[in-house]
Amino acid sequence: MKKYVPLLVLVACSNGPDQPADGGTDAGGPIVELRADTNRNGTIDWEYGAFGTAMFDLANLSANGAFGATEDAALLDAYFEGRVTDDLRRSFHAMKAGSALREALWAMVSDVHLKTPGIDYAAHAREYLRRFEQLLSS
Repeated sequence: MKKYVPLLVLVACSNGPDQPADGGTDAGGPIVELRADTNRNGTIDWEYGAFGTAMFDLANLSANGAFGATEDAALLDAYFEGRVTDDLRRSFHAMKAGSALREALWAMVSDVHLKTPGIDYAAHAREYLRRFEQLLSS
């Protein structure tokens, strides 16, 4: 059986919502990578911080930013320093679909349990279900 999801290094990452339901510009937690084999540093948003693959944060940024193919290619090329394989693209696409679905489900639960004035959680859920379905069909 061919393995389609490459093993990705676990890093400290945001794992949290990156865009508020009202469509505002507050981006939430940072994209973070702290690795012992590099000299790069960053900050950790401990509210949502956890260890996971950086691919989740990249895909979450793309899904919540409504990135298209051009922006996705630029994001992956920049992050992976031009070494983007087909396996990485497939992993990214799967994570992006998962991120859109997670956001839709979060909005559905929020619509039932949160009553924040001025925020239309049902519309937010519909938008992210549309994005999820679009990702599944591409």
